[in-house]
Amino acid sequence: MLRHEFQPGKLIAGVFITIAGITYVGDAGGAWKTPWFAVIPLLVFGLALAALVALLTGAIRRHIKARRTATSTDGTPDGTAKRKKKQKKKKKKQATRATETTTATAATGPSRPPEIPN
Repeated sequence: MLRHEFQPGKLIAGVFITIAGITYVGDAGGAWKTPWFAVIPLLVFGLALAALVALLTGAIRRHIKARRTATSTDGTPDGTAKRKKKQKKKKKKQATRATETTTATAATGPSRPPEIPN
Protein backbone atom coordinates (compact mmCIF):
# COMPACT_ATOMS: atom_id res chain seq x y z
CA MET A 1 0.00 0.00 0.00
CA LEU A 2 1.24 3.46 -0.84
CA ARG A 3 2.03 5.87 1.96
CA HIS A 4 0.75 8.77 -0.11
CA GLU A 5 -0.68 9.36 -3.54
CA PHE A 6 1.62 9.91 -6.50
CA GLN A 7 1.78 13.58 -7.56
CA PRO A 8 3.34 13.95 -11.01
CA GLY A 9 3.21 17.77 -10.91
CA LYS A 10 5.60 17.85 -7.96
CA LEU A 11 7.85 15.33 -9.69
CA ILE A 12 8.13 17.49 -12.81
CA ALA A 13 8.79 20.63 -10.75
CA GLY A 14 11.51 18.78 -8.83
CA VAL A 15 13.16 17.54 -12.02
CA PHE A 16 13.33 21.03 -13.56
CA ILE A 17 14.62 22.61 -10.35
CA THR A 18 17.27 19.87 -10.12
CA ILE A 19 18.32 20.55 -13.71
CA ALA A 20 18.63 24.27 -12.91
CA GLY A 21 20.74 23.44 -9.85
CA ILE A 22 23.00 21.12 -11.85
CA THR A 23 23.42 23.88 -14.45
CA TYR A 24 24.62 26.36 -11.83
CA VAL A 25 26.85 23.77 -10.11
CA GLY A 26 28.50 22.98 -13.47
CA ASP A 27 29.08 26.68 -14.03
CA ALA A 28 30.51 27.15 -10.53
CA GLY A 29 32.77 24.13 -10.92
CA GLY A 30 34.15 25.41 -14.22
CA ALA A 31 32.78 22.57 -16.33
CA TRP A 32 30.94 25.02 -18.61
CA LYS A 33 29.95 28.66 -18.80
CA THR A 34 26.30 29.52 -18.09
CA PRO A 35 24.93 33.07 -18.36
CA TRP A 36 23.00 34.13 -15.24
CA PHE A 37 19.71 34.51 -17.11
CA ALA A 38 19.78 31.09 -18.80
CA VAL A 39 18.06 29.28 -15.94
CA ILE A 40 15.05 31.63 -15.76
CA PRO A 41 13.28 30.27 -18.89
CA LEU A 42 14.08 26.73 -17.78
CA LEU A 43 12.44 27.27 -14.37
CA VAL A 44 9.45 29.15 -15.81
CA PHE A 45 8.78 26.40 -18.35
CA GLY A 46 9.25 23.67 -15.75
CA LEU A 47 6.95 25.26 -13.17
CA ALA A 48 4.28 26.02 -15.82
CA LEU A 49 4.43 22.42 -17.03
CA ALA A 50 4.20 21.16 -13.43
CA ALA A 51 1.15 23.35 -12.78
CA LEU A 52 -0.55 22.08 -15.94
CA VAL A 53 0.14 18.45 -15.02
CA ALA A 54 -1.08 19.01 -11.44
CA LEU A 55 -4.34 20.55 -12.69
CA LEU A 56 -4.83 17.69 -15.13
CA THR A 57 -4.11 15.09 -12.44
CA GLY A 58 -6.58 16.76 -10.04
CA ALA A 59 -9.30 16.84 -12.69
CA ILE A 60 -8.77 13.16 -13.50
CA ARG A 61 -8.87 12.18 -9.82
CA ARG A 62 -12.06 14.18 -9.21
CA HIS A 63 -13.69 12.55 -12.24
CA ILE A 64 -12.72 9.05 -11.08
CA LYS A 65 -13.93 9.74 -7.52
CA ALA A 66 -17.26 11.08 -8.77
CA ARG A 67 -17.72 8.04 -10.99
CA ARG A 68 -16.95 5.67 -8.10
CA THR A 69 -19.43 7.34 -5.76
CA ALA A 70 -22.08 7.39 -8.49
CA THR A 71 -22.05 3.59 -8.64
CA SER A 72 -22.00 2.64 -4.99
CA THR A 73 -22.12 -0.95 -3.74
CA ASP A 74 -25.64 -0.76 -2.31
CA GLY A 75 -27.30 -0.26 -5.69
CA THR A 76 -28.42 3.34 -5.30
CA PRO A 77 -26.76 5.72 -7.72
CA ASP A 78 -26.00 8.42 -5.16
CA GLY A 79 -25.27 6.20 -2.15
CA THR A 80 -28.21 7.46 -0.08
CA ALA A 81 -28.99 4.05 1.41
CA LYS A 82 -25.45 3.77 2.74
CA ARG A 83 -25.61 7.28 4.16
CA LYS A 84 -28.94 6.61 5.87
CA LYS A 85 -27.57 3.40 7.36
CA LYS A 86 -24.60 5.29 8.80
CA GLN A 87 -26.89 7.98 10.21
CA LYS A 88 -29.07 5.31 11.88
CA LYS A 89 -26.00 3.72 13.46
CA LYS A 90 -24.81 7.10 14.70
CA LYS A 91 -28.20 7.96 16.23
CA LYS A 92 -28.40 4.56 17.89
CA LYS A 93 -24.93 4.97 19.38
CA GLN A 94 -25.80 8.45 20.67
CA ALA A 95 -29.04 7.14 22.24
CA THR A 96 -27.11 4.34 23.95
CA ARG A 97 -24.61 6.82 25.35
CA ALA A 98 -27.41 9.07 26.60
CA THR A 99 -29.10 6.18 28.45
CA GLU A 100 -25.79 5.13 29.98
CA THR A 101 -25.19 8.62 31.37
CA THR A 102 -28.72 8.93 32.78
CA THR A 103 -28.49 5.52 34.50
CA ALA A 104 -25.10 6.43 35.95
CA THR A 105 -26.52 9.66 37.38
CA ALA A 106 -29.61 7.94 38.75
CA ALA A 107 -27.49 5.34 40.56
CA THR A 108 -25.28 7.87 42.30
CA GLY A 109 -27.95 10.48 42.81
CA PRO A 110 -27.81 14.12 41.89
CA SER A 111 -24.72 15.95 42.93
CA ARG A 112 -25.20 18.60 45.59
CA PRO A 113 -22.97 21.37 46.76
CA PRO A 114 -21.33 20.77 50.13
CA GLU A 115 -23.23 22.00 53.16
CA ILE A 116 -21.72 25.06 54.82
CA PRO A 117 -21.96 25.05 58.64
CA ASN A 118 -23.26 28.22 60.34
